[in-house]
Amino acid sequence: MRADVVALTDAVLSLAAEYVRYGYRRITALLRVEGWRVNAKRVECFWRRAGLTVPRQQPKLCCRSRLTRSALMFLAAIRRYAANPAPWTGGRATMMHVDGTWIV
Repeated sequence: MRADVVALTDAVLSLAAEYVRYGYRRITALLRVEGWRVNAKRVECFWRRAGLTVPRQQPKLCCRSRLTRSALMFLAAIRRYAANPAPWTGGRATMMHVDGTWIV
């Protein structure tokens, strides 16, 4: 390998180790600030060869509970449905029995 490729790979890996939450595009911007003339596609190539990834962000927890926002929204929907099971029928849930009669 050429010396400049080795130096660029070392620079990418050192920046990725220092800034763990940054992706290859932001690392490209940092390399340009340092004086490297490199584009994002080339940095992405080094990024993939090294097997680097950005860790997934943890879901935010809601106020004092151990539930995520989506779980709380789901529970609220269940409570709304329990209070008024069929809002389009005016609160009367109707079903048809097997023999064809209506159950109110």
